[in-house]
Amino acid sequence: AASQPTHTRRRRAPGLMREWDAMSGAPTEVSVDQHDSMECDDVIKRANIGLLDADAIAHLATFLPLRALLAASCVCSDWRRTFAACVDSIAVSNVSLGHVPLEHALAQLSRRFPSISSLRLHGPTVTDAQVHAAAQLNPALTSLDLTQCDNVTDDAIAMLALETPGLRILNVLGCRDITNDGIRRLGDGCGGLTSLCLGWCDLSDNALLVLSKKCTLLESLDVSGCGRLSDAGVSAVTTGCRRLATLSIEGCREVSAWAVAAGSAPLTSLNMGGCTLVTDAGVGAIAAAHPRLRSLSLRLCRSVGDVALRFLAMRCAS
Repeated sequence: AASQPTHTRRRRAPGLMREWDAMSGAPTEVSVDQHDSMECDDVIKRANIGLLDADAIAHLATFLPLRALLAASCVCSDWRRTFAACVDSIAVSNVSLGHVPLEHALAQLSRRFPSISSLRLHGPTVTDAQVHAAAQLNPALTSLDLTQCDNVTDDAIAMLALETPGLRILNVLGCRDITNDGIRRLGDGCGGLTSLCLGWCDLSDNALLVLSKKCTLLESLDVSGCGRLSDAGVSAVTTGCRRLATLSIEGCREVSAWAVAAGSAPLTSLNMGGCTLVTDAGVGAIAAAHPRLRSLSLRLCRSVGDVALRFLAMRCAS
C-alpha cells in the first residue's frame, strides 16, 4: 500500500513535463491521453509556484517564449497572479486578428493586457462603435492612431474625449467625416494633447481657434489638406499653442507665410508645401520670426525664389 503514492507520483511527473513541452512549443512525439491529462491537471493544481519569490519568477519567465508565458498565466488563478507582472511587461507591437471581430479581440487584449497605453487601428473597416469600445476598454490610452479610418466620425471623437482624458497623441489622418464639432468636443475632454494629426479632415478656422484655447500644450500639429483653413486660424494656433514646434499645413492654399510669422510658437519644423500664397517676403518674415527653424518645406510654392533662400541663409544659419 505504501508503494502506491510513489507509483502515482512517477506517472504524474512525466505528465507535467509533457504539458510544459506543449506550452513551450518544443517538438514532442508523446501523446497525452485523457487519463494522463487529468493527472497533469492535478499536478498543476498541486504545484505551488507561489513559493518562488518575484525575482525568481521574473528570471524563469525570461526563458519562456511569449506563447508559453501567456499559457502559464492561464493555468489557474494562482498562476495568473504569479505571472501577472511578467505578462504586463510584455510589449505587444503588432497583433494579427485574422477573422476575429475587432470588438472581441479588443476585449481579450484588454483583459490580458490591462495597461495598454498605445493602440493603432488602421483601415476603412474601423467604425465609431469599435473606437468607442477601444476607449472604454482601455481608459489608460495615451496614444491612438486611426489613420485612414474612413468610417470614423465626430461621434468617435466625442467618445474619446469622455473615456480617455489622458490621451496625448491622436492621429486621424484621412478621416474626412471629422469636423469642427468633433474638435470642439476633443478640446473639452483631452486638453493635454501634445501631438495631433488632422490631415484631410473637414475643418475650418473654428477648429484651430478651439485648439489655440483648449489644447495649448500641443507640440506637433498636422492639418495638411484642410483646404478651408486661412491665415486667421493658423495665426491663432501659432500664437495660442506656445509649445508648438512642428507644424504641417501642406496643401492649405488659403494660408500665407504671414500667418506663421505672426505667431510666437518656437517652431523648429514647418511644412508649407503647396501653399501657393507664400512669397519671398513671407519666407523672410518667417525666418526673422522663427530663427530656431531646422526643417522647412516649400515644395510647389511657385512664388518662392532665390531671395527667400538668402533670407533663410542669413536668419537661420545655425
